[in-house]
Amino acid sequence: MKLPKGMAYGNWDFTSPTLNDLTLEIEICGNTERRPGRYFQLYDGGISGVACYLGLQTDIAKPGSGLQRHGILFSRWKTRDSSNARVAPHGWIENSGHEDDFIGVRALMPWSTGRYRCTLKVIDNDAHGVWYEFAVTSHQTNETFSAGSLRFSTAEINSGGGTWTEVYSYAQSEEEVPETELRVLSILANDMKLSPIKCRVCYREFSKSDAFVDHGKLILRSGWNVERIHEAKHYDIDA
Repeated sequence: MKLPKGMAYGNWDFTSPTLNDLTLEIEICGNTERRPGRYFQLYDGGISGVACYLGLQTDIAKPGSGLQRHGILFSRWKTRDSSNARVAPHGWIENSGHEDDFIGVRALMPWSTGRYRCTLKVIDNDAHGVWYEFAVTSHQTNETFSAGSLRFSTAEINSGGGTWTEVYSYAQSEEEVPETELRVLSILANDMKLSPIKCRVCYREFSKSDAFVDHGKLILRSGWNVERIHEAKHYDIDA
């Protein structure tokens, strides 16, 4: 199996084409061991027309030091200029061209199974744009961890971005991927006043995954014992 390998996907459509901020309530169930490395990507798409993504990884990489253990990340493309990134305490910057030019901020976070509130919002602005921060709060401990912040020209998050799961290290076959479930209990924009109206579920080449929407909640299941029950489709969500 060639890595990284995407497992299951859901894309969110809001009534507004652009959003100011995002708040996601998520729950993670099942195996959250460090390896194989798995990425729970919460929202990809674009800000000010620049591609970006953010989420939680079971084994996050630090340039020059290798894989570190559980952490969170926020990346944007179309730049290698590190002045567009601010690290969180004890965090670091990744500046690379191996997936086209991008910069990202990363930090360790001892997340496991449980519920989390995840936010993407503007925390500052300057003469060159606005600073978006990605942060995660544990409902189990009430601790908040910041991945750091990145600068964009304007505060415009594109509607239509997706949530997905991926395995990226230490697995040679689908049978070596443990069973894990990511649940998006809610996703809200614009000061938590705007809900999505649709979620478009799909798959790529990973067969042991299942994705569906149940009462407005996106469920992404993956791993060696998962049977695909739901076909790719569009779900209507009550706004």
